[in-house]
Amino acid sequence: MSIAISEHSPILVPQQHLRPAWPAGPVHPELRFDENASIHAGAWFAELSEPLRHAILGRARVRHVASGTRLARRGDAASHWFGVARGAVRLGSALSDGRNFTLDFIGPSQCIA
Repeated sequence: MSIAISEHSPILVPQQHLRPAWPAGPVHPELRFDENASIHAGAWFAELSEPLRHAILGRARVRHVASGTRLARRGDAASHWFGVARGAVRLGSALSDGRNFTLDFIGPSQCIA
């Protein structure tokens, strides 16, 4: 299985964790208002305490990645947490005949560990 970007999508890549957005909580200065709001809208992130959301976003790095960029491969050690602020991340696998098989898409406000 691999993780690839389905369109030019900014994603959060924490050093070890992340930092949040406008409406009700901390913001990441490199994200637009709507991208910050998207991160806060995620059920998992929204349920965290305010100090934890601040700590996570405080350590986050924003990356804008092009479509088709591979973020991880099957068997890679899980070393990052990805939060999708805009666009979508495709979770999929290459078939033996070379075609790509899409398992799911992770969109704004969703997370990948």
